[in-house]
Amino acid sequence: MENLNTKDRLFRTLVGAALVASIVSMSVDATTIVAMSLASFYPLLTALLAWDPVYAILLSAGAAVYKTFAPMRIVKTK
Repeated sequence: MENLNTKDRLFRTLVGAALVASIVSMSVDATTIVAMSLASFYPLLTALLAWDPVYAILLSAGAAVYKTFAPMRIVKTK
C-alpha cells in the first residue's frame, strides 16, 4: 500500500540526506545530534516505504470533509 508518489519520495530522500549530511559536517553537542538523527529518520523511512501514516490520516480526514461538503458544491452548467 503506497500513498507517496515518486516526487514525494525523492523530496523526502533529499531532506533526510541533507539532515544526515548536516549532522556529519557540523560539530554540535550530543543532544542536537540525537534530535537531528530522529528528524532525519522519519523522511528517510517514509521515502523507503513509500507510505506516510500522517499523510494517510490527513488524506482520510480530507476525504471525510469532502464528503460532508460535496452536496454544497456549486456546479457550473453551460
